[in-house]
Amino acid sequence: MNEVLTFRNENGATIFETKNLSIYAKVRIIKEFNDEYPEQHIGMNAIKLINPKKSVLEISNNIISFFPSLSPEITEKHKKRIYKLIAQRSEIYISNSREKIELSTSRLLGKDLRASVSLLYYSLHNFTTGKMFQYLSEKIEVDEHAVYFNEVEHFTSEVFFNDIYRKHFNLSEFKVTDVNKENYSNVLSTTKKKGANPFKILPIVLFDTSITIANYINPYLYFLYKELFGKELTDDSINNIDDFIESAIKNRPREKGAKQEAEVKACIAFSYRSILDAKTEEESIIFSFFIIALRLYWLRQTADYDYDFEIKTSTREVSLLLNVIQQLYKQCELISFSKGEEKLSVDDIKPKPPKSESNKQVLDQPSKDIEKTYFDIDLKEAIHGLDCYLFMTALHLDGQFSYEDIIFTMNFTPNITNRLKYYIYELLDPLPIAVNVHLDKEGRWTIWVNENSAKHQIITENDLIDVFDHFSKSLFNNHRDFKNVDYTPKLCISFPKYTNKAKTHDSLKIETISSMNNSIIDRNAWIISTLLRDIAEKFEIESDFPYLYVDKCKIFFRLNFGYDQLLIGLPLYNQIYTESIKGNSNTFLLNLVIKESKNDSPRTENLEIMNIYKELSLSENSNFHNIIQGEFGISKAIANSGVITANMDSLNNYLLANNEELFYNFTQYLNQVSHELIENQSFRASKHFLDVCLKYDKCDSFAYATMGLWYFRNSCLDIEECEKQGKYFYELSIKNVIQDHPDDEHNLKQRYYYELARFYLQRKHDTDLYLNYYDMGSKMGKHYFYNHLQTLHQTFKETSATSQISSRKIRTSKAP
Repeated sequence: MNEVLTFRNENGATIFETKNLSIYAKVRIIKEFNDEYPEQHIGMNAIKLINPKKSVLEISNNIISFFPSLSPEITEKHKKRIYKLIAQRSEIYISNSREKIELSTSRLLGKDLRASVSLLYYSLHNFTTGKMFQYLSEKIEVDEHAVYFNEVEHFTSEVFFNDIYRKHFNLSEFKVTDVNKENYSNVLSTTKKKGANPFKILPIVLFDTSITIANYINPYLYFLYKELFGKELTDDSINNIDDFIESAIKNRPREKGAKQEAEVKACIAFSYRSILDAKTEEESIIFSFFIIALRLYWLRQTADYDYDFEIKTSTREVSLLLNVIQQLYKQCELISFSKGEEKLSVDDIKPKPPKSESNKQVLDQPSKDIEKTYFDIDLKEAIHGLDCYLFMTALHLDGQFSYEDIIFTMNFTPNITNRLKYYIYELLDPLPIAVNVHLDKEGRWTIWVNENSAKHQIITENDLIDVFDHFSKSLFNNHRDFKNVDYTPKLCISFPKYTNKAKTHDSLKIETISSMNNSIIDRNAWIISTLLRDIAEKFEIESDFPYLYVDKCKIFFRLNFGYDQLLIGLPLYNQIYTESIKGNSNTFLLNLVIKESKNDSPRTENLEIMNIYKELSLSENSNFHNIIQGEFGISKAIANSGVITANMDSLNNYLLANNEELFYNFTQYLNQVSHELIENQSFRASKHFLDVCLKYDKCDSFAYATMGLWYFRNSCLDIEECEKQGKYFYELSIKNVIQDHPDDEHNLKQRYYYELARFYLQRKHDTDLYLNYYDMGSKMGKHYFYNHLQTLHQTFKETSATSQISSRKIRTSKAP
């Protein structure tokens, strides 16, 4: 039990961990605990069952959690209850079948055809066995652990001949209909002890799947018929195989030593004959899967024992088989969703399609996208004989694949160059990357970067995925246009890997380091150009790489990966900022610091940076020394250098989906610059920066305050207009500050009173109003602008005292 189900207490909950729970296991758990946890909440990642007494049962793919923590006694009882539900024989077989089909796909990508076929057969066999246990448990109400059968027998031609291969076979009589607890072991059995008849179980598995799966089976049926009989499958094929079937029936009893290959071929021919004679879609699908099961079992045996296995099948055949069986699993699960169960159905815990559409309608709708699944593979066979540095492969599973049509389309697709044995695809945007591409007649793509290309440019695994994604979309969109067909490829794709050549590549050569550095510069330039383009469009301002224009000011962008990289250039950045604010330059530099995580922050104890400057013999009075060790401190130095930050995930999101976070940070930077310009009486330039901020639909509340400051301090404008507009913008800022800077509400109000006091003292010379706002600001306490108010008031008192002395002197001099 402990191998299947483990538990621990964490975050105040008792957590049971297991392997992936199927949808059916989740239903059984919900049913089991429904009385104790009656309230259900279905989410995308978990199902929550809530007890009104404030306890919660949470079910996800591999965790069953009880909150609050259970007592040791209750834990043990629940463990036994859950184990009985998830250790169902059906659950184990079906789960195992899914693992095997994924491994089969991975092995096929890695060119290990034998292992792929063997895994695929056992996947189908396990799935059929699991479905048998599920059927007997749910429909016949036999406890799975008490079922008579050990498993389903193999899909051998011997069982087929004994039960099906006869002249007047009637499928309706063969199919299981009237089964109950008393007779199921006799009705479903074979001649072997405790083995269920696979050809009687398979129709049960296929129940109600015929309509949605036929399109996936037909390409394989046409493919196999031509392989076995050397002709195309048509309605006239009945005449071609009748003699073959008759001969096999007559000769089999006298040919006990006949080769199994001939016997399997006869069984498959009989099934083709039955398909052509079929009166219903269901009957046709059942015999189609008889063909698939018989062929797979024979291929599995051949893979295990025959040295010439590879010439008896092909990658294309196994790809088509994989696709059919994947669809079988998917359809069986979806059919279970739609049919439901008593009390609680699987459909109850799955997102539902729109009410106007049935499940079948949703299934039948063709997808316009390429269906892709990624796998990790072994490269040994896949790269045999290939000169490459970075490599990936992909395989068509879809039945509509046509080598000739795709090659035709490739020659008409932009940025693809024909190199006879392979093609070169060039991705020009966002970064220029060229890769080699090859397609073989069995539907296998090979995509690689050779060693020479890697010396001149850094190409990562993600780059290769992106390039193939662009390539496949471009190619198949053109394919639909040129061929006028609605073609939706289905690809299984390997994750890219570096080869042994990449691992042994001499990365210490100067040429390699130089190429790597140039590649990094190119990538940084692309990120910056993307930012500039999007910001320019968003805020309707001019751009010309590598800067933006705001009025006559240029804003340059620089990427810094981490604060350490920023610190190296900090003296220069501060100098640029200072000169720009003073009006000695029209150049601003905006540093975008990319943090590894949200918690990354400047490290004042970073001695390495200091040592670099000491080794460069910087003087003790250098700007860097003053910044790091002077009264400013590092945080103030960074703030005065024009810095906005983003963690790596945020920047990735921005580059993919125009994340608003960087737009917002950009306007905060412009607001900071505007504030400094106003302090230095540069009202024209600051107004242009502020206009950009105020046009932003998510304008920061501080920008309104800065606009108010612009009016209060601008002596070139009408004083009454300045008073009116200054109050309006400050009060608008105070109204909105609670939404984006709630902790600064008191600081902002005190700043407002300070600016009003200063305005009435220095511009309107209204002492009464000055004292009124000074008192209002001072009474708020020691917030950020308290000292500014005291300094202003000290100046007022000194000025007043000087004025009184001067007045007395004047009066004395005028006395008689």
